[in-house]
Amino acid sequence: PPSASATQAEIEALQQLLKQKDELLVERDHALEGKERVIQEKDAELRRMGDLEQGIMQLQTDMSNEMARMINDEDVASNKIKELEEQRRVLDEERKRHQQILDDAATG
Repeated sequence: PPSASATQAEIEALQQLLKQKDELLVERDHALEGKERVIQEKDAELRRMGDLEQGIMQLQTDMSNEMARMINDEDVASNKIKELEEQRRVLDEERKRHQQILDDAATG
């Protein structure tokens, strides 16, 4: 009967449409998996960049601390030099005074 063959053709057309739909769903799933992989890669890249930024900030902190320590060491050394120069000045004055006493005793 003509209706039976039309129905058979309709069934085949529906089966073809279902097959195409399944293929499209598979393609969509692959695309979604690819997008998810890209998102994961970008997320990992952002974490690495964050780690790098943290490392850079730590280096800057370490450098600042080192500079402060060096400046402090320089100040300590400068103060020590001033202290030693003062001690030398006092010793020179004592030496001159003792030399004057010796000179006075020799001429006196």
